[in-house]
Amino acid sequence: MAVQKKLIAGNWKMNMLHMDAAALAREVVAARIAAPCDLLLCPPSTLISWVAETASGSVVAVGGQDCHEADSGALYR
Repeated sequence: MAVQKKLIAGNWKMNMLHMDAAALAREVVAARIAAPCDLLLCPPSTLISWVAETASGSVVAVGGQDCHEADSGALYR
């Protein structure tokens, strides 16, 4: 059996505005993480286009997630 490549994915919940999302994506792309794994950024659906444009041409893949009626990310109670 072949060894499968690992995946590191960042799920941002509903945190960040578009400029913050693009800045974080630029940092991840610029870091050029030298690891035997795939990289995936998963911003909220409203930010996918900003992150995809930033990650275009890099090894960083872009996914998405749904939104929620709360003002920001995961709520801890």
